[in-house]
Amino acid sequence: IRENGDGYDVVLAIFNRGDRTAEDVHVEIKLEMPGEEPEIAEMTVAYVPYHSVRHGTVGFQNDPRRGRVTATVRGYQHP
Repeated sequence: IRENGDGYDVVLAIFNRGDRTAEDVHVEIKLEMPGEEPEIAEMTVAYVPYHSVRHGTVGFQNDPRRGRVTATVRGYQHP
């Protein structure tokens, strides 16, 4: 987590532990803060080979260290 002047950047690791490559991987990242509406960020990873990891960054206005961050894969394609 890094402060960026306008908010906070969160670096994510997207793991593919399967035996097939995934393309166009859509990930939803949610920051839940006590007493506030959740902040939602999205990212798409173009290509995640099998047995590999890819990294990406999303931004939030609130400090993620004060809340709970969850990431959910919403969909992907098999090439």
